[in-house]
Amino acid sequence: MNLLCLSEMGWSPMRQRSQNVVEILENEGFIQKFIFINSDVKASDLLLKLHEQLKNKKKIYRWKYVIPKKVCKAGLTFTPMVAGPDKFFFWINRLIYWIYFSWITAHLEKKTICLYINDFAAERIFLHELLLPIANKIIVDLSDDFLSFEGRPSNLERIKKNIELCVAKADLVLCINDHVLKKYSDGTDKFVVLKNAVELDPFIKAIGPDPFSRHKIPHPILGYIGTVTPSRMDTEILMAILSRFSHCSVVFLGIDVRRFCEKLQKKHKNFFFIESVPFEQMCLYVKNFDVGIIPHLDNEHTKGNDLLKIYNFMAAKIPIVATNVSGLHKFHEYIDIALNPEDFCKNIELHLNTRDERRLDAGFEIAKENTWETKVLPLFKGLHKRGFFDKSNND
Repeated sequence: MNLLCLSEMGWSPMRQRSQNVVEILENEGFIQKFIFINSDVKASDLLLKLHEQLKNKKKIYRWKYVIPKKVCKAGLTFTPMVAGPDKFFFWINRLIYWIYFSWITAHLEKKTICLYINDFAAERIFLHELLLPIANKIIVDLSDDFLSFEGRPSNLERIKKNIELCVAKADLVLCINDHVLKKYSDGTDKFVVLKNAVELDPFIKAIGPDPFSRHKIPHPILGYIGTVTPSRMDTEILMAILSRFSHCSVVFLGIDVRRFCEKLQKKHKNFFFIESVPFEQMCLYVKNFDVGIIPHLDNEHTKGNDLLKIYNFMAAKIPIVATNVSGLHKFHEYIDIALNPEDFCKNIELHLNTRDERRLDAGFEIAKENTWETKVLPLFKGLHKRGFFDKSNND
């Protein structure tokens, strides 16, 4: 079986969910070769948004693969480059997609194809319509509730149409949590929950000088990692933290959406933003947090999340304070869950003054039980026994 993956987050050293799943399937012999397709870049952005492209590491890694490159012995990664927004370049983009499709089918000629879809952007519909008919098996990964993202209503309607198209054709639909399962399931057994997990070894091996010294960011450090969006952040709690802990550094490490972090940096001297770094480096940053914080809102968007950062914090053996969202209540023995800004700040203060090693060790054991191997392998070994990965037609 050969795998063709369309990923919303893309291939990068920052290690995303679909990247982890694909690599495990390849390492375990479920697939022989794979092509990993990142989300699009636009040629028009080179002229109109060059500075923005150069500032964003996530976009830089997409541009890196405009020319297809091997990322491992069996894997090829590339980023489709379209002309510009569909509003202005609809037919040119369709022609470009057709050329990409022709190249893909020639590359995978006479081979059994498993199509793994984790990208439902509105502009992807045409590529999906081309690829779905040539796939022998189709896996759809609903790694978020994509319809709860911020965006124009017309755009969300196209995303909804794309999700419905892919789900209807799918042989297997992976749902990030029970909320997404209930929202999208048609009641058949092709819908299963595959929650996020952690890569443990990089945390164990992350040893070295304090990386924050390079940025001249002083301790104590209250740290957050991940994609930062206004629809996810509880600004009331965040403002309380910045005010109450003016002697601390509040550090967000990840991807800044809608310039949320950029605006905070201009207003608060104790707020710092570090753009995403390769995963192994990120592990060292997290291990040097004094307290890990998750000040999320409880809304439709966060109901569709399964927070990978909770396992990362546990793997790093740092104390954690969070709001009661995304199923975090099940970890109440290992983290502190706050219901309001005052509770959140009190719990941070407690952790800055005392360190409960036994509790941190117990959290690390939870991380050990929730690695990608322990989550992904049992699921796909069961599928293999049922003939899902039939190798009989491979060349």
